[in-house]
Amino acid sequence: MSSDAQLARERSSSIVTALRNRANGSKKFQNFPDPFLLYAEKCAAMMCTDNRKVELPSRTRTTFMTAFSPDHSLIASCHGDHNVHVTNIHTEKLVKSLEGHERSPWCISFHPSSSDILATGCLNGEVCFC
Repeated sequence: MSSDAQLARERSSSIVTALRNRANGSKKFQNFPDPFLLYAEKCAAMMCTDNRKVELPSRTRTTFMTAFSPDHSLIASCHGDHNVHVTNIHTEKLVKSLEGHERSPWCISFHPSSSDILATGCLNGEVCFC
């Protein structure tokens, strides 16, 4: 392996480590010099530039949390209208809306191996699944 390729791999690994340490609140992240931090932030910001909007009901105003299905075909989102909306990522169309929480759902998760099982929890402690 050339020294340039090895240096690029080490730099990439250091950036990932720095961002992971920052996310975990590690003191190690604070030891990196400012230019390195700026470079790491720029790399993280440029990783995804293909932003797309998905179809949601017009009354939807606030999104609290999202979750991707294990097969990466769906995205589920919790909203301030007490509903959960499931959208197909590829078509960007709404698949279904789930109603029934008395308060806003603030957590959401797909089953780790099934895109057909979704669990949500709301502010009054209620947990629902479908």
